[in-house]
Amino acid sequence: MRDRRLRQGMAGAYPPSRLLHDYLVYLPLLALPEGMLNGMLVTALVMVRPGWQITYSDARYLKSK
Repeated sequence: MRDRRLRQGMAGAYPPSRLLHDYLVYLPLLALPEGMLNGMLVTALVMVRPGWQITYSDARYLKSK
């Protein structure tokens, strides 16, 4: 039943106002903690194990140190 409703929403069966009211209202509740946890994890990894971060560059970020 849930899969059918999901497919209907993606196919335009539901009006955008209903999608906004029922689903998109909760997006900030999911997105903000996700971004915060990922940011904290990456920051901790850069401080503890900078070799694990491929895109981290000492020359770029620590020039003045």
